[in-house]
Amino acid sequence: MENFEASVFLSALYTLDDIFTLIGLVLAILRYRICLLFLVVGFILTALINIYFIFSLPQYYLHSLANYYFLIITILTVIVLLYGYLKNNR
Repeated sequence: MENFEASVFLSALYTLDDIFTLIGLVLAILRYRICLLFLVVGFILTALINIYFIFSLPQYYLHSLANYYFLIITILTVIVLLYGYLKNNR
């Protein structure tokens, strides 16, 4: 990254993503329903970070490919979480 401020901003987003995702996982283990909010926010942050990297660094092919992979895994994880949540509420 050429821009120091952009690097710091992305670093902060990664930290927020980790915090929200880990809080969501701990709340899921403790069986709190609010865990879905934290997990979805964490996964949305992951998706936004990966989309940013895909469009900002297209010259790094393998890096971009890894971000596509993580974006797909993030979307599939959210779908599985929502399916499990809806199935358990019936």
